[in-house]
Amino acid sequence: MKKICIATLLVGAGIFCLAISANAQTTYGSAFKSPFTIMWGAIELDHTYFCLNGTSDCYAIASSGIQSSSTGGTRMWDTYGPTTPSERCASRARASNNISSPCFIIYGVTGVCHTQTNRGLASFGKRLNHNNLKGGWASLTAYGYYGAGWDNCRRTSNIGCGRNPDDR
Repeated sequence: MKKICIATLLVGAGIFCLAISANAQTTYGSAFKSPFTIMWGAIELDHTYFCLNGTSDCYAIASSGIQSSSTGGTRMWDTYGPTTPSERCASRARASNNISSPCFIIYGVTGVCHTQTNRGLASFGKRLNHNNLKGGWASLTAYGYYGAGWDNCRRTSNIGCGRNPDDR
């Protein structure tokens, strides 16, 4: 457990300190991963984020909170078929950078990039396959799929977007 905590803290420091650059095209509900190294290349992990409608509507989480981001990388999952306005609205709400929002994630405390990506993808009925992510199982063990406060975030975002409070 101590190693998981240390790895999680290192992931946070790595995301905050390292810039990731690559080109990627995005579509509604896409999840991406970008490898990055920390500690002078000794540890390699995957950073994840999701996009709604192109590079101007992508979300990632950093130690300063959730920020708009398009860091390139490999597309892992897409939604299939058209997305509804309420799905897109819910995904945006779950990427809130407002500290008073029930969806705000405090990096390394209530979640990390993998949990933020899952929150966005949940609107489309998907979540990350942690088998495909370097560091994914440490994230899953520490924070679960959606991080702390997920039920409140989900219900609040659903109601605000005209959805049933118990929708995914």
